[in-house]
Amino acid sequence: MNLKGCNTIPLPRLSKGSCGLISEVQNVDELSRLQSMGVCIGRRVEVIKTGDPLIIRVFGSRIGLSARMAEHVMVEPCSRAPRCWEAAE
Repeated sequence: MNLKGCNTIPLPRLSKGSCGLISEVQNVDELSRLQSMGVCIGRRVEVIKTGDPLIIRVFGSRIGLSARMAEHVMVEPCSRAPRCWEAAE
């Protein structure tokens, strides 16, 4: 399952402080591991730190992802607001 639209990019392409909506996880081998950390399709994430590891905020928790793993997470950048908590759902 995915929510992939025409605007999707790999998670590491978001800049620090930007948010995105997870639309797809391309590597099914990593899917359950990511889901256990709260990184799920349809969830909004904010990039706290770019690089390796990439640090994101999901539901108020900070999570570190290796660059290799993060490349498989596709997101749609938030267009309504630069930060997740500013966008009304």
